[in-house]
Amino acid sequence: MSRFSRIMAVTLCIVSLADLFLVRIARIVGLEHQFLIVILCGPLLLPQAYAKWRHLDRISAAITCVQWILLSQAALMPFMVAAGRSPAPLADQALAHVDSLMHFSTPAVVRFIRSFPTLIQLSQLAYASANYMIVLALVAPALAGNKRDSERFVLSGTIATILTAALFALLPAIGPWTGSAFVPDPVQADIEKSILLVKSANEFRLGTGISAIVTFPSFHVIIALVCGISLWGFKRLRPITGTITAAICISVITTGWHYATDVIGGVAVVLLSDFITGRWLLPEIHANFGSKTTSSAGTGSSGSAALFQALSPPSMTAAGIPLAASSRATFIAVASRRQVQ
Repeated sequence: MSRFSRIMAVTLCIVSLADLFLVRIARIVGLEHQFLIVILCGPLLLPQAYAKWRHLDRISAAITCVQWILLSQAALMPFMVAAGRSPAPLADQALAHVDSLMHFSTPAVVRFIRSFPTLIQLSQLAYASANYMIVLALVAPALAGNKRDSERFVLSGTIATILTAALFALLPAIGPWTGSAFVPDPVQADIEKSILLVKSANEFRLGTGISAIVTFPSFHVIIALVCGISLWGFKRLRPITGTITAAICISVITTGWHYATDVIGGVAVVLLSDFITGRWLLPEIHANFGSKTTSSAGTGSSGSAALFQALSPPSMTAAGIPLAASSRATFIAVASRRQVQ
């Protein structure tokens, strides 16, 4: 068993043990849904065995990553819902207040965007593209002969989800539309009902309709950045990767799903999870990525630092309101610090 598989096995065993304890305290039922996800790994064993027999290492590595992401989803969904069942009150007012301190308003952006049907469609398309990015980031690097980036995606994403659950337990929220800031779309209205059901004292059954219950930090931003880092090794596709990643991060605001604070929180979670993955757990990934990525200054740069550098313009504006340019420098500096031995 590889180092990556050993780390994933230990991590998910710990999370699963925590699940058994938390579901009783949080009164969560319906774990059979998670067992069904685990069962999906079974049919993959045969093609994986064939790939190993035929020495099809790339296909075998891709299948291994798919298996681990399925097991990760099965273990982490109850963990996330249990986090949402914490007694912490909804923090929408606090998140909106932090946005106001930055002179930013998601409702103002949404009202502006809704005046232009084309922008609405583009925002929704960008938001939905995160699902396709996950598939590409999971298997494309492995099939291209760079399994380390696929493994990095799986492990960094797992750690990011655990960190997100901890923050979700402390700062649960519904979304920027609360308080009649703007009219939510039907999907947002359904998600609001799911979040209120999670926060209620009633018994909660796992199932569908709970995949978007996290507001802070933005899990879409986390997905976009983790996927972007994984796909950054495809040098010729970097303009496309950077554009789609940036579009997803912007769309969480323009579609009205998140506060600006959620976006900053998502960036912070990715920086930390990628640091843990590349520095402590799989240091060979950090070394390999650094050797093939070159910054504009001509020195080695980590995958996350290079991606943030590419995505960060000299100044950012939203609805005519300038955002702090110092945030860009801070994110790049923290990510680049991984190069210091």
